[in-house]
Order: sequence, then structure tokens, then C-alpha cells
Amino acid sequence: MLEYTAEQLESFEFYLIGDEDREDYYPAIIGIAKDRGHIAYSFDKLVECFVRSNNWTKEEAVQWVGHTLLRTLPNYGETAPVILDTNTITAKNKKYDPCKIVLD
Repeated sequence: MLEYTAEQLESFEFYLIGDEDREDYYPAIIGIAKDRGHIAYSFDKLVECFVRSNNWTKEEAVQWVGHTLLRTLPNYGETAPVILDTNTITAKNKKYDPCKIVLD
């Protein structure tokens, strides 16, 4: 598994979820696309991050990620992140290299 620091992650050209609070969502990152053009987030882990960061219920976070966030991602173009249901990922359809973000 690849490991990146927050500084290294910020050096890529792709869009990351969040602004000043983006580090709150790093635990949901599961990989970087093999073409290095996208970051991949786990849907379930992203929900957990929104619950924790915003003091939301799980239902509120699922609604936000599942409806609001997923619908806005195409607006960010070719470097938009992808949000994946990790229950459906197999070795044959995995299009990202697993990674971990190491925070200081």
C-alpha cells in the first residue's frame, strides 16, 4: 500500500473533498486512480467522516454524500474524486492503487 503525507497529496492535480477541513476526510481515501487523475474515497468511510466532522446523524451523512455530494462531483471535471462502494470492488474492477494518508 502506498503512503502519502498530506503535503504530497496536496501536490497532485486532482480535486479533494473539503476546503480548510479536507484533512477531516482523509480517512475516507482508499486510493489514487491508476492514471493519477483522481482520488478514490470509500462511500462508507466518507459517511463516517461527515458524521464525525459535522456532528451529523448517520442518516444525514448518507443523504449528504449519496445525494448532494455525488451529484456535484461531475461539476469538477476530469479531476473530480470518485466515491466507491467498497463492497462491490473486486480485483478485476479495481482501477486504483490503494493508499494511506499519513498525518503528522
